[in-house]
Amino acid sequence: MIRCCIHKVNCVFWILFLLTSCAPSRLVELDSAINALGNGNFELAYQYYEQVLSRLPQNEEALQGIQKLRIKLTKRGINEAKKTMVSVSNPSIPHIHKAIAKLDAFRRYDPQNTLLEPTRRRYKKMIADIKQETKAHVQRVRSALAKNKFKEARENLAYIQSRNPQSTIIPKLEEEYKRAEAVYRERQSQDIKEALKKTIEEMVNKQQYYSAYLAIIESDFKDDFSDKLLDIQIKGSNFYLEQARRRLIHGDTSRAYLESVKGNELDPKAPELFEIYRDTRDAILKKLQKYIAISAFGAPAEKPDLGPQFSDALISYLFRTLPYGSNIVEREKIDLLMKEHKREFEVLGNILNVDMIIIGNVSLMNIDTQKAESVATVRVKSGEKREVNPEYELLQKSKNQEDQKLPLPSAVITTPIYENYTYKKGKTTIKGFATVSVRIFDVRKGSISYAQEFNAKYQMMDEYQDSVEPAGIKGDLLELPSRTEVMENLRNSIIKQLAKVIQDHFEKREEKLLKDAQYFLVRLEIDKAIDALAKGFLYCIKSIKPNIRQDNAAFKKIRNLIVEYTERDYIVTDFTPSPMLEEGSQMLEEEPQNQ
Repeated sequence: MIRCCIHKVNCVFWILFLLTSCAPSRLVELDSAINALGNGNFELAYQYYEQVLSRLPQNEEALQGIQKLRIKLTKRGINEAKKTMVSVSNPSIPHIHKAIAKLDAFRRYDPQNTLLEPTRRRYKKMIADIKQETKAHVQRVRSALAKNKFKEARENLAYIQSRNPQSTIIPKLEEEYKRAEAVYRERQSQDIKEALKKTIEEMVNKQQYYSAYLAIIESDFKDDFSDKLLDIQIKGSNFYLEQARRRLIHGDTSRAYLESVKGNELDPKAPELFEIYRDTRDAILKKLQKYIAISAFGAPAEKPDLGPQFSDALISYLFRTLPYGSNIVEREKIDLLMKEHKREFEVLGNILNVDMIIIGNVSLMNIDTQKAESVATVRVKSGEKREVNPEYELLQKSKNQEDQKLPLPSAVITTPIYENYTYKKGKTTIKGFATVSVRIFDVRKGSISYAQEFNAKYQMMDEYQDSVEPAGIKGDLLELPSRTEVMENLRNSIIKQLAKVIQDHFEKREEKLLKDAQYFLVRLEIDKAIDALAKGFLYCIKSIKPNIRQDNAAFKKIRNLIVEYTERDYIVTDFTPSPMLEEGSQMLEEEPQNQ
């Protein structure tokens, strides 16, 4: 009976053991999938569900879980593809292929191809549409090239390159574009060359040799017209030489100068032309000169030298700073004439042949010095002395038994010796004040054109003290400018202010001369305009540095007006080439044959 019970128990145990050992492992994988979902790792959860279904295809929990994950993961793939598409305003075919690749990366989560396929079809259609558009734009490129509309062709080609950059038609279109553009440019170049040739012939027929010369050297066909250019230079230089001569006969120095300038540029080696150029240039230079008269300034009666000193300093400064063509008359001559004519400025200006007379008065030139000084004392150890120690004496004299038991101090002690030193310290301030009144008389206008009072101030302070070597106190010397230096500073300050006013009358004279020329042209006073242009041109040559002259706006306008108004109204002459000129022309004709 007992054995039977034991046998039954063993049977139950083995049955339970076998049932336990045969239990499916899906429970562990399902738990892992749930954990992965909690961590947001949908791909890992999907793998666990797949493992469960590979063993138990009908597991309801795994089926429901994997179905939800398919929707989530395919949506993620669609969103990533969408991000690729919206990253550019106009997606190109390569961009769309990248988006499709994003979709394909999630294809395992859509085995029936039902969730991703609509988006993939839409992207495929976009690629087909772009390819169709490419064909249309290819036709537009070729049509535009046929009509020489290169901008339109380039825009359509750029569209193809942006939307379908891997198209094999692009290299072909670029080659077609280059060929069409080259043909067009060559044809256009020939047209321009023919037009230039016609223009040059018209200019030569009108004896506008300098204009023809400029037309050639400023074009892109200088080498093509080299023979014509040489012919123009030879004929033109002779023609302008003759015109310059005739202008001189008529007393027209400015026009003669400009004709010689043009001729000299065409042939710098022509000796007769250079002589006229030099002489007329010197005559224009005289007209460019401006003269300033600066009289001795007045001064207070107690300081009569301040006025002449100020005038001399102003003259020295202006000599260094005034622009080209500005000259200053000697002061002694002015002072003498001013006494004779009692300050009749208009008469005086005509006698001196000056454009401007500057007079003034130094009404104030004071220098004050302020001092603040005090005395200080410092106590310094100067030595030592030995003397009896008072504590020792007290203990010696004390009858107190307790005091007598104490150890005796030193009988002699050393004490310091002190000495008082007195020294000075303080500060000094120097102040300067100056006032100069100035008037400028414009001889051409016959009136005072400027009146102003100029002021200047100067102030400096410095501290000082005596040295006390035993106390380690260093001396600080007083370092202030002298009265002469302060006066020089005040004077220079006012001179710079006044010089700026004077310089403003002479700065940028080329602009003023250009305005004069334009004014006379409006009034149809051509001779006066040409006179102003000649002076403006020469002033630019003399005063503006060569490296910046060509960029000067006034100089450019002056040159253009000179060409415009001197390439006409020639003095009629039966101009025939000299034997030398004829020989030169014949050589030009024979030269290609000899080569």
